[in-house]
Amino acid sequence: MGNVTDFQQVFSPTQQFLLLQAYVDQVLTEAELLNFSLLETTEQVPVVFYTKGLLVITPAVDFDQFSHAFYPAKDLGLRQVQEKLEITAPTEHWELAFQDEAEARQMKADLTYLFQQTAEQ
Repeated sequence: MGNVTDFQQVFSPTQQFLLLQAYVDQVLTEAELLNFSLLETTEQVPVVFYTKGLLVITPAVDFDQFSHAFYPAKDLGLRQVQEKLEITAPTEHWELAFQDEAEARQMKADLTYLFQQTAEQ
């Protein structure tokens, strides 16, 4: 987790976003880039939701040292608890926080729809 902390200390929030966006541009295909969400967990871990599943990004001060773990959509669970959205994989768990329950509910609906696109392909 030290990489995330170093990354956050060295770069401003705007720079962090631009670097994460550049990494996503490198990892996803053109088609996948048309429909994805780059968010941050409650533990400040950058995550990308897209039709195939979830990328959990490990940023670094050196862009070439960025890495990610991939979790297929079929292995992910979504559960809304008030203004939070819990994402579970067989061996991992993440939490996203939102302004209110309505926003969390909408994100759950959006992600459910996004993941269904893979099931239909």
